[in-house]
Amino acid sequence: MFRALWYVVKVLVVVGVAIFLLVQPGEIVIGWKDYQITVQLGYAAVALLITFVLIAGFSEMLTRLSMWPASLARARAERRRTKGYRALMQSLSAAATGDQQNAYYLAHRAQKFLPEEESGLPLLLQAQAMSKKGGDVDQDEPYKILIKNADTALLGIQGLTQNAILAGNFEKALLLARKAFEENPKNLNLVKAVYDLEVKNKLWNDALVTLDKHKKTLGDVADQDRKVIYIVLGDMAKDQGRPDEAAAFYKKAYKADDEFIPANTRYIQSLMDTGSKRKALSLLEKSWKREAHPDYIPLWNALVPEQKAGKPNVKFRWFQWIAEFHPQSEVAQLALAKVAIEEQLWGEARIALVQAEKLGKSADIYKLWVLLEEKTTNKPEVIRQWLDRAYQADPSGAWVCLKTGRQFPAWQAIVEPENLFNTLVWMADGVAKSKISISGVLAASS
Repeated sequence: MFRALWYVVKVLVVVGVAIFLLVQPGEIVIGWKDYQITVQLGYAAVALLITFVLIAGFSEMLTRLSMWPASLARARAERRRTKGYRALMQSLSAAATGDQQNAYYLAHRAQKFLPEEESGLPLLLQAQAMSKKGGDVDQDEPYKILIKNADTALLGIQGLTQNAILAGNFEKALLLARKAFEENPKNLNLVKAVYDLEVKNKLWNDALVTLDKHKKTLGDVADQDRKVIYIVLGDMAKDQGRPDEAAAFYKKAYKADDEFIPANTRYIQSLMDTGSKRKALSLLEKSWKREAHPDYIPLWNALVPEQKAGKPNVKFRWFQWIAEFHPQSEVAQLALAKVAIEEQLWGEARIALVQAEKLGKSADIYKLWVLLEEKTTNKPEVIRQWLDRAYQADPSGAWVCLKTGRQFPAWQAIVEPENLFNTLVWMADGVAKSKISISGVLAASS
């Protein structure tokens, strides 16, 4: 209605202007050679107006004609788009009912009808349907489909990465993860994936670079793993006959965390190997005062002062001094009892074992009781009793894997065959309690 009224108003305006011009007085005289044309001003103005209207109308018609192919294309595209979204809705319905084959067909149909920039969801539905169809379908094929679209490419790369990890192809997985991060540098979740795969591939220097570059993103992982990577690099250098390089890495590990026992023991041992026994003793005393850990005992043994004339039992007195730092430590009392047995100080050995048994009931205590009885009374019935107790008791401590719950007598950076990195922690309260602790950790993580 409004458009019709507006059209009438425009016609009335044009007619009004024409009448106004028509009644204007005056003439227009055009002379050319012997010819002379005289036209009344009003008629000339109306003719000019009519000419202008005709030109404007013709121009509008040409414009509309030129836009006709584009209008047809838009209409066709709109029809295809409507068909595409209809197929997409049908694909969603088929997927919801479990008809994966029809869901894949309809999603593929939707992809054909929809423009490329809107093909992300159809590709995702195709990938989902293909992955759920089962059979002989290539496990990578659904994710290869997702890579075709910019909106779903990241999902595709992540899926291919996960498949590569499950297949044990960590090199391929790392390449894919790095590619994903290069294309999506703001997606910081990919940093952890890249770092984990660098560790899996044992690319320790690359892993250190990633830790330093993305320290804030990786958070506690950076602090926990850096010292372990230094230890691994140090162990590698030591095995390859490069002691100075190994010592430098152990020092870095110690500086990264001077409370980490594997770093302490290796750094102290490297100082002893290079002749810096005084510094090694100072660091060992500092570490021992903080915690009486059994991994320090071999180092104390290596630093026993030389035997001097008139001063017997140097080693026993050495361990007496060590035990004074931790009089309530089972580890210290066990070490003292073992040295007493070695030096045939039977009374002192019994005193140390009695004190150790008050502090704990570990198998290591009863094994030393067996050794002591064998070297003194050698009574079979007494030895059998101590053996029974040793069999029923738990170890005084062990390195336990937080992922598997398995126990290890010595710390190691990588747990095989699972290829787990930095998952060992020291449990000092025996096997039973360790298993309880680990089961709680695993339950919480799941």
